[in-house]
Amino acid sequence: MKEKSTKMSMLGCVTMSIGAIIGAGLFTALPMGITMVGAKVGWALVAAAIFICVRTLPSLYLQSSLPISGGSYVYMARFIHPSVAFVQSLNACIGMFNIAVMSITFAAYFVQLFPGANLNKAVVAAACAIIFAILGTFGAKFAGMVQNVIVAILLAALSVYIFGGLGQVNHAAMAPDFLLPTAKLMSVLGAVAILNYALQGGTVVAGFADEVENPGKTIPQSFFIGTGVVTVI
Repeated sequence: MKEKSTKMSMLGCVTMSIGAIIGAGLFTALPMGITMVGAKVGWALVAAAIFICVRTLPSLYLQSSLPISGGSYVYMARFIHPSVAFVQSLNACIGMFNIAVMSITFAAYFVQLFPGANLNKAVVAAACAIIFAILGTFGAKFAGMVQNVIVAILLAALSVYIFGGLGQVNHAAMAPDFLLPTAKLMSVLGAVAILNYALQGGTVVAGFADEVENPGKTIPQSFFIGTGVVTVI
């Protein structure tokens, strides 16, 4: 009897990439981008998607040829120097503080669902971080299954929001402002930088490459598919 695989499939990797980009990035970064460049945020988002794809190509090549969890440290330690890998690890540890930001953002949305409950945002944020940390201990495939359900709900909600609101868009006011990129260059570049961070969620699967089925093919494809889908949406 063929042993059932405990590794993540292509679908699980794609949905995890989409969920990481939308949930961990766009709900926090996109409003900031809109504040900086207004309706021209579409230009900034497309530019950020192109930039992150080009910038990620070298690491995707390494992840495909040498799939290993914690690859960002291993690659630098082997191909450059362990001291550089140590600095990269410190950078990754600092990046983990983003989890607190994402949890706080979740809490800000969550408490609005129960206005009469007087929920404490800090408690909700801490509970969110703890729950998902516990779910992560069950392995990548289980986490991917949970992510699939969450992403399905998220995409359904976004579809209702997008298609339900199309009739309310003032195209006459938006189109000229969007098609004529007259925003200040530094504002656009700043928005691109912020949105670039948001789109980095597509690389989340590479962090546990040895838990992915056929990582040499799955990781690059899931990155480009996830990033492309979110950019289009």
